[in-house]
Amino acid sequence: MTVRKQLYEWTLKGLGAFDSDDYPKPGEEVSIFTGGYGNNVTEANLIREANFVVIHQFGSTPGVVVPSVAGSFIASGIVTGVNLTGWIPNSFVQVFLDTTGYFQDPQNVFSGGISGEATPYPATAAVRPDNYQLSPPVYILPDQTWDIRVTFMNDLAAFMADEGLTTIPETTILGQVFVQYWLFNGSDALIANTLLDYGIDVTVDNVEWFRRQLLKREGLDDETWKEYLELADAYRKMEEARDEHLV
Repeated sequence: MTVRKQLYEWTLKGLGAFDSDDYPKPGEEVSIFTGGYGNNVTEANLIREANFVVIHQFGSTPGVVVPSVAGSFIASGIVTGVNLTGWIPNSFVQVFLDTTGYFQDPQNVFSGGISGEATPYPATAAVRPDNYQLSPPVYILPDQTWDIRVTFMNDLAAFMADEGLTTIPETTILGQVFVQYWLFNGSDALIANTLLDYGIDVTVDNVEWFRRQLLKREGLDDETWKEYLELADAYRKMEEARDEHLV
């Protein structure tokens, strides 16, 4: 049994001499894992049979669309022709389960996801320190694939042209995305699936609690529904007592 806290940070940096093909286009949806820009891994995230993933929180570079200059999106506070560090991507992050976007607009139509303005990363004195925490979190089941995709709305190529810039220093960070998730493996993954069946939130604390209850019942047949129902009922009573105490 293992439970591992996983962190992944995607960073898009300058590459020296500017070529628009080296950077995401405005409105282009890019995988932070396999999208071809920034740091990537070699394969998509496929959840194995003995695993269970809970996506807990994420964040991205903050910044919004500002008034355009000559038809392009330009960030305010730029030193003309000198400084690129004031450019903002106006990023949106979307969670994908197989081919379906998790976040949709009120008409249940696919959207770009959650703005970096609402989920700022990294934390600085200028933005609140909390990343976007999913409640309830997103559960990724065995044999499902999942992805985190970012969309930049501001036009980097237009900005470069308007500012007369031809290079982006390799030390310049243009945008970042952060995601944190829990990976349950082996018997812990089985417990996670059981909790999900009973409508109980899958958290590290809840998995550990359920395991302790199982260990107290020597010789328990894990397939006995009656025993599972008793555990689920005990958990609900514990949660009700906790809520009453907190109130």
